[in-house]
Amino acid sequence: SDCNDIGVLQYYRIAANKSQAGARALLGGVDLDLICADPASSDEAGSYLQLQDAITNGWISEATLNQSAARVLAGKFAVGLFDGNAFVNDTNAWKKVVNTP
Repeated sequence: SDCNDIGVLQYYRIAANKSQAGARALLGGVDLDLICADPASSDEAGSYLQLQDAITNGWISEATLNQSAARVLAGKFAVGLFDGNAFVNDTNAWKKVVNTP
């Protein structure tokens, strides 16, 4: 998401709360929630911090969350974030993960 956009689903009455907003976003294919504020002091931030509640409420399954996490980790592995370097020297690394399933 782009800077707390998942949490605003509450204000558009698409979701009842952060937990449901996170579940709907995850089911819609949004694997990352970029948090631009302190989740403790912002109504919009931190929807993905509530995903355990979404699982408990039956809005998403643990398997769905695991698939999303696997996609995020696969992208990080593809660009070399786990190769022992904090930075990638390959200027074309983004081409390995952008628009890939």
